[in-house]
Amino acid sequence: ILSYDQRISTGQYPVSDLLGYRHTEDGQLIIQEDEATTVRFIFLAYLVGYSLGEIADILTEKARPTLKGNTVWNAAMVKNIMQNERRWGHLEARKSIVIDHKSEKVTKNNNTRDSAYDPEHHEGIVTYEIAKAVHMVAASGRSLKGGIHDLHVIEEGALKGFICVCHAWSGMNTQ
Repeated sequence: ILSYDQRISTGQYPVSDLLGYRHTEDGQLIIQEDEATTVRFIFLAYLVGYSLGEIADILTEKARPTLKGNTVWNAAMVKNIMQNERRWGHLEARKSIVIDHKSEKVTKNNNTRDSAYDPEHHEGIVTYEIAKAVHMVAASGRSLKGGIHDLHVIEEGALKGFICVCHAWSGMNTQ
């Protein structure tokens, strides 16, 4: 515990490999482009309206490997990738803590132990703006199903010539 506290206080965060990244001996995260393609696909597919399950099905169909080489995906795996702050270049150290080493009981760290959040710790696979957009869509509980092919030009009224971006607005009367 004290060793971990010391590393956090000096900015030497213990990092592990994850899909899209490998870590160097000095703790830097380096993007692995082939895996990063999978991560980018997950974020962008969600933004254009695919559900977590649909994304998992596509990744399974395309036999895209996980970090451990598994080619079978599920919605929870996709969700975990979208929620991990390291994918957009931030790093949160000690999100969880071990309560009992014998039973390997782990719990969320609710300020029980020192933790750290380092924005812009490393190069992100996706931008912070893309990650934020994904989280806003997820938090809204609404799907963007149909995605960008629902764009259309407003034909009349005060907004004539403007492009309707949100498909939920497409039925609005513009006069």
